[in-house]
Parts: sequence; structure tokens; C-alpha cells
Amino acid sequence: MAVLAADVHIPHLGNPTKVPVRVAGADTFYAGACVFAVVATGYAVCLPAASTPFLGICTRHFTTTAAGDYIEIWVNGVFKFPVLTAAIAIGSMGDMVICDATAAGTLTDNVKDYVVDKVATLAATDILIGQIVGLNADGTTYVQLKTNTGVANALGFGG
Repeated sequence: MAVLAADVHIPHLGNPTKVPVRVAGADTFYAGACVFAVVATGYAVCLPAASTPFLGICTRHFTTTAAGDYIEIWVNGVFKFPVLTAAIAIGSMGDMVICDATAAGTLTDNVKDYVVDKVATLAATDILIGQIVGLNADGTTYVQLKTNTGVANALGFGG
């Protein structure tokens, strides 16, 4: 797939928490995009660098003009992800969803690029997004967000 170039609808169940976060600079944050933190400042970015923490999912389309502008993100809850890049089966229940540069070719904000931990390389650059808590016959997946958890690596899921 590729980095988002338009808004996407990522439905949620229940009442996830919406919070404002400051951004690192001028950028476009698409609705449904995953948002990450710059380690040095804690400010939000739409495209992650290796090993940056996952913050949440962008609630709507935002165009920021400067560092310190605010956007809103969902920081917890269960979200219905589209079919992931790897085959998901009933055995995937409880698996972690990873933003994996090796599988996608690059780290992106697009949930369609993410894989389950069993097929991820679990390299130092991988980022933990959440845990699979439900599956549909069409391959869509219910994911419990795991925000601010840090890097997924071969030793486990670290923070």
C-alpha cells in the first residue's frame, strides 16, 4: 500500500477517548491515519521514524501550519481495521498488530500496511499499534489500541 493521501474511515466500538496533541510542524493529518510521536519532543507526526511511539488514530482531517498546532486523536478503544497485509485467521486472536517497515517497504500511517506480530520481522524499527480482539469472516479485524507502548522487538513488546 502507501502512505495515506486521503481520509479513511476507521470505525470504532464503544466510546474511545479523544485528546488534543501538539504537532511537530506544518503537515496534513488524514482522518483514520495513525499518529506517532517524535521521541525528543513528544510532538505528533503523521509519518513515523524508526522506533517512534504510536500515539493514536486521527479523529478527522487536519492541516497544520506550524509546530505547536493541535490535532485530535483517539487514544484508546477498539477499532475495526480493514483487511491487513497478512492473512488473519482465528489463530490470530490476541496477536499484536505491528507497523513493520520490512513488510510494508516503509513505515506508514496507513493501517492497511500493518501486519500481525507472527509475520513481522520484530526489528528494532517496528512499532506496536494494538492487539487483535475480534475477527470477521471478510478479514476485517477488531484491534484494541495500545498507545505509547514504543517498539515491538524480538524480546517482546517494549515500552
